[in-house]
Amino acid sequence: MALSADQSFSFLLILILFLGLSHALAYIFERFKQPRVIGEILAGCLLGATGLAHLAPETYSLLFKISAPALGAMGGFQELGLLLLMFCSGFEVTMLSQGKELKQSLWLAFVGLSIPLIAAFFLVDLFDMDAMMGSIKDTDSLRIIFMLAMAVTSIPVISRILADLQLLGTKFARVVLSVALIEDLVLYGILSALLAKHSIGSGADWGLKATLGIAKGTWADFVANFAMVLVLFGFALWGGPALFRKVKKMRINFLFKGNQSAFILVFMLTLVLCANLLGVAAIFAAFIAGMIVGRDKKHLDSSLANIRNFSFATFIPLYFAGVGFSLDLYSGIDGMQFVLFFGLSSLVKISSIFFASWISKQSFKLSWAYGFALNARGGPGIVLATICYHADLISKPFFGTLILTAIVTSLISGAFLDRAKSTLQ
Repeated sequence: MALSADQSFSFLLILILFLGLSHALAYIFERFKQPRVIGEILAGCLLGATGLAHLAPETYSLLFKISAPALGAMGGFQELGLLLLMFCSGFEVTMLSQGKELKQSLWLAFVGLSIPLIAAFFLVDLFDMDAMMGSIKDTDSLRIIFMLAMAVTSIPVISRILADLQLLGTKFARVVLSVALIEDLVLYGILSALLAKHSIGSGADWGLKATLGIAKGTWADFVANFAMVLVLFGFALWGGPALFRKVKKMRINFLFKGNQSAFILVFMLTLVLCANLLGVAAIFAAFIAGMIVGRDKKHLDSSLANIRNFSFATFIPLYFAGVGFSLDLYSGIDGMQFVLFFGLSSLVKISSIFFASWISKQSFKLSWAYGFALNARGGPGIVLATICYHADLISKPFFGTLILTAIVTSLISGAFLDRAKSTLQ
């Protein structure tokens, strides 16, 4: 359905404002060796409920409330941005550690996941759970979200921080990124199963589970969803890359011959569609598609670079600006809830990683560095908050708490590693 002339004007104006301000603020944060994503979120805050809605409510209403169809079109761009973010994260991550480093990474990942998850299971009772739940009043789902939020680590943010500090080639960076990869795979797997349990981003009413007669919203549904996640992950490690290469080399594959980047994107969207039939959420399927394509990275380097550059120039900044647009720092934040969650989650995450590193005979300073590096919540923490908020699984104040925690922990991690740089080289 085409937009009218007025709606097209509004859409283009909104697009210019979001993209222009996002990149401008991202550049400023980057100059100060901070993650670009924080500038992109801040751009959304200035244009949304935190900024423009309070400072110039009439202008805000004219831009975003009266121009609802244009804002809806922008929402479609932001959803595509989330899929492309997950896809790019998938093809850029590899298991970087080997030998003794791999053993250390597995040990840190095990402790860094198990202790925060177990601690969060009990610590959530310190909070007012009614104030944290969305319109879907599901205590068990909220507990799982709380556990994931306390354990999550960010690959994109921490990798960018390490690159800015020229630490990417070090043993420290290889271990940190490997631990973050393991933790993110677990996070997205559990999150995918949780979303499918509530029929969000999956074909629960007409896919494989409906055929098997598995009732949605039950724990049998959750287990079935997680089993499908494991199957898809196994496919990414073994059969998927071989199938992708075979299809890519087919003589009748005119799409690949005509435009390699288009073929890669169609492959990603096809896998997302197939995963939907299995009851797997789109975000995890896009991540898996990235992992599959990434196994053939050396033959597709220029095409993947084109996809990445265009995605990070357009759709991905729009997604993060949309996060900031939804954030209301005036009425949508519970200050005490944020302070308590930020303090407890950081304490548990940093201390668990420090403990695991220290008992494996790493130095005191290096153990602290591992702890602060892996406490950066960044992109995955923001994705977790945004998806669960839009799915009505968490409340607006808890959404704000998770977003602020992701931002502040990323800033602290960057500042700490900058000071400890000489120890890590």
